Amino acid sequence: MLFSVGCASVGEKSKVESVQLSELEKEIKSAGLSEKSIKVGKHTIYYHEGAKGETILLLHGFGGCKEHWVGFAKFFTSNYHVVAIDLSGHRKSSRIETKSYSIATQADRLDKIANALSLKKFHLAVNSMGGTIAGKYAAIFSDKLLSLNLIDTGGIHFNPETIYSIIPKSPEEFNNF
Repeated sequence: MLFSVGCASVGEKSKVESVQLSELEKEIKSAGLSEKSIKVGKHTIYYHEGAKGETILLLHGFGGCKEHWVGFAKFFTSNYHVVAIDLSGHRKSSRIETKSYSIATQADRLDKIANALSLKKFHLAVNSMGGTIAGKYAAIFSDKLLSLNLIDTGGIHFNPETIYSIIPKSPEEFNNF
């Protein structure tokens, strides 16, 4: 089943949205996840969490939310501890108008969230703007990452000449690659 979640919506839910949320709640449960929240500084951070094993921390993009990861997470909860967060300022997590939401601040806040969740070492899978935050996080806190999975990441500039220059062009180049 495919779910479309509008994470940036505000206001009263329509009957259609209520039915969609009910179906989404079933999907969250079937993925082995449950919603929780934690206080990090003055922010309240909401997240889905489930299962045991090495942790995969999932980080959404701009305008996204933790629910975007439900379909992905269900394939990992049989072997991994999965945590999908709402970044501060997104969906249910608090937004404090006087606080910064820069990439560097969000990366630092991500470390505080990981610490509050007692995540010592973890895999980090991210999408879009979450990748920009993760890039900054990895540069500062690389010792905490088991792996970094960038999915359609923002903030990375693709230069075809650079990438094509490393691709072998002959069998000899391939053997020396």
